[in-house]
Amino acid sequence: MAQDDRRFDYDPMIYDVMRECANVLRGDYIDLANHAGTAAEREALLAAERGVTGEADQVDIYDVDAVRAKTDEFNARYKAIEDAAKRNEKKAV
Repeated sequence: MAQDDRRFDYDPMIYDVMRECANVLRGDYIDLANHAGTAAEREALLAAERGVTGEADQVDIYDVDAVRAKTDEFNARYKAIEDAAKRNEKKAV
């Protein structure tokens, strides 16, 4: 099958889901940066946010395994941030 023929046997929604996961993760990094305690921490978080965009851009839209793997990775990172936030909220209560 020629490379151009791949698009006819592919549901592009899986790529859209990966991109949306990237956007959610980027939003979390921006939120963390906005609440950073130091300028260095803020810059590191903003660099991480920009990195997510670069990571998503590197994924071949037609490589289902790569798209799924990156989606899983973005979700794991998002979950880690959310879990850390929940632990901090419990400490404050």
